[in-house]
Amino acid sequence: MLEEAYLYIDMPEPSFGVQFVYTDPQKPELVQVVREGDCVLMPKGYHPNVAAPGYMRTDNTAALQQDETRNRQILERIPAGRWGEPSDLAGAAVFLSSTASDYLHGHVLVVDGGWMAR
Repeated sequence: MLEEAYLYIDMPEPSFGVQFVYTDPQKPELVQVVREGDCVLMPKGYHPNVAAPGYMRTDNTAALQQDETRNRQILERIPAGRWGEPSDLAGAAVFLSSTASDYLHGHVLVVDGGWMAR
């Protein structure tokens, strides 16, 4: 289960990333908006993409981390064997908001330590 998804939309001129935070109940809708919206936005110079983090060590997940049983269950499912750190998203955020992703459209970049690959 992904806790949050970050939406980055590169603007045509000047180029900069806009970040919105969506929580679980909205994630499927967010992905659909990014994929369908891309067809509408791309001709106008925008290219929306999403960075979707897995379990990250944040204040929002502190209770899960402190619950011994639940923490163990979560870590057993993450191939990387650890909670993600917010800094683990830095590379994805830089990539999605840079010109390096100019030909990437309507993509969900999962940063989850391998959770979704299982």
